[in-house]
Amino acid sequence: MSNQKKPAQQKSKPAGASNQAVKVIPKRAGFRRAGFAFPEEGLTIRLSELTDKQLDQLETEPMLVVIPVEVEAPATADADAAKPAEESISE
Repeated sequence: MSNQKKPAQQKSKPAGASNQAVKVIPKRAGFRRAGFAFPEEGLTIRLSELTDKQLDQLETEPMLVVIPVEVEAPATADADAAKPAEESISE
């Protein structure tokens, strides 16, 4: 019999939509994991801002509650360019 370890099953982030995020709520305010400090009210992080390793660290940490959520899509440069510039009033 060989003594080889089975590779850990990787959870991967859903492909595509940049509006996918996780709301991470700590069981103790100020708890830190995966490069983030979590305030008492929790922190919403877009999946596009997390590596697979960070997401796994958050999801497997018993001191954190991780809830999948959807957030508004980020504004694009094209959308900003379409807005009229505010006029400055000089006296």
